[in-house]
Amino acid sequence: MSTEGCKLAEPKEDMTLAEWVTLMGEVYVAYETGTPASTVRSWRIEQAKPRPETAKKLIRLSGGQLDWEGIYGCVMCDEE
Repeated sequence: MSTEGCKLAEPKEDMTLAEWVTLMGEVYVAYETGTPASTVRSWRIEQAKPRPETAKKLIRLSGGQLDWEGIYGCVMCDEE
């Protein structure tokens, strides 16, 4: 899948996985990670989180727009 000629938005600090998938598009993320589009959709609507191996792919693919906290949430926060 080529992104040639596409103008991407400027990186945003503290981007969440849902925001990044919305920005990049479910089909693109599914294709680039080898993940079913239905799974990517569940990440976007925050019904599921990717496996750690896939999270590593997403971080590399995002070029730094995503990090662990953007995918899994604040690791130092109490989430009840």
